[in-house]
Amino acid sequence: MVDLNRSATASPWDQGHSIEVLREVAAGIVATVQDFWVEPVDAAGVPAEWVVADGVNNSAPVALYFHGGAYLCGTPEQYRNATVGLSRAAQVRVLSVAYRLAPEHPHPAAFEDALIAYRWVLERQGVAPSKLMIVGDSAGASLAVGMVKDAIELGVAAPSCIVANSPFADLALSSASLNEASLNLHEPNKTTIEWLAQTYLEADQDSPERLSATDPRHSPIYRDLSGLPPLLIQTGGLDNLKDDGKRLTIQAERCGVAVRHTEYEGSGHIWIVLQPAETDPAVFAAFAEISDFASSYLQT
Repeated sequence: MVDLNRSATASPWDQGHSIEVLREVAAGIVATVQDFWVEPVDAAGVPAEWVVADGVNNSAPVALYFHGGAYLCGTPEQYRNATVGLSRAAQVRVLSVAYRLAPEHPHPAAFEDALIAYRWVLERQGVAPSKLMIVGDSAGASLAVGMVKDAIELGVAAPSCIVANSPFADLALSSASLNEASLNLHEPNKTTIEWLAQTYLEADQDSPERLSATDPRHSPIYRDLSGLPPLLIQTGGLDNLKDDGKRLTIQAERCGVAVRHTEYEGSGHIWIVLQPAETDPAVFAAFAEISDFASSYLQT
């Protein structure tokens, strides 16, 4: 497994920033969790996989999961530490979505796929909104928030709740924590994050209007979040993007959303993805909190 928190002096990014290096780094995320089953599915044209921990009932509620990767990399397989951990802790069936990635598929491809998958769960799988939660990490967390707001604006029923782990919520990169030297000793550091944001935003060069870093869909701290269901935001105290989560919390509160924010002091970015809950107490605690949060809103 690649150590995304290792010293920047021994970084794969020493080869230079490119999609190839990024995806090489992402390929090093190897799930080691056990005792689950997987079923690949076609969610109305969007590839996805059902991920279900052993012992979870086949009529259990559903969590729709969007992985991170700055909209540029990642696969459901790489994120199974998180999806299996979520399934086991919250006793849910997880549908993990392989949405299209930039730069091959520029914005709004990821958001279109996310909404298609959401409607597929509701309309084709017959899952009631009250038995459905939405979960995402990093860019996938902002995708989760943005997709639900899109659905509400289209008149589609909202899910029971949303969980955002380590949200990458401001592509304008204006959070103060991104400039803290002590938080940039590890990858992804500020230089890498600047390249990630630029690469995603510039993938849409054929559009008649240049994609803005403050576009509220992928930077939800700038969006009117009114009408969202209850929201749990989890951040790592060692994450240079942790203030994105704080600012997203403030914006949600301003818009009247019931929101809870928890910072895990000794954890870095997307810590729930990098280790199974059985081997990392902070991962176990994060999933225990998600389970407790979901139990207040998710109908079983």
